[in-house]
Amino acid sequence: MHPVTETLKRRADEIGKEEITEWITIDQTHVDVFGAITGNLDPMHNDPERARELDLFGGTTVNYGLFTLALTTRFLKMIPNSLFYSNADAHTINYGVDGVRWPAPMYVGIPIRAKITLLGATEKRPNHFKMTYGFVVEQQGYDTPRMVATTYAMIVCTGGSFQDRAEQSALQASGR
Repeated sequence: MHPVTETLKRRADEIGKEEITEWITIDQTHVDVFGAITGNLDPMHNDPERARELDLFGGTTVNYGLFTLALTTRFLKMIPNSLFYSNADAHTINYGVDGVRWPAPMYVGIPIRAKITLLGATEKRPNHFKMTYGFVVEQQGYDTPRMVATTYAMIVCTGGSFQDRAEQSALQASGR
């Protein structure tokens, strides 16, 4: 049995367990780059002076909702033993999202964190596991979540370990 498969089966008791990330800060530069990459530059996101004049969200810029959603991968990587893989043994692939909501604006420059709950782990076929996560993104100093979502990831277990492949490559290179 693949070592990642063994780990996933052993950790079935973690379904329903909530993990909380450290706080991170998304600053105006992050938001501006996201706006430029997506071609969606908007004063409420990218122009602090105009955001003050418009006063839509308390006179400050707010993060893009889709940028907050994109941070789910970063948040998963922040959880120790989150079963998020990108190595020789397995890869985690984004598989989808459901029920994404942004109940309140996320203000730029104020720290955020995620509460992540493993909702399920299903072996879809040998060495392919569909993981289901519940996300609640909070902002420091505010009670209302900034985002809630259910996300899905597929863990694809690959053959052999990095050590095995490195040794095999070394043997091939030496002509043995």
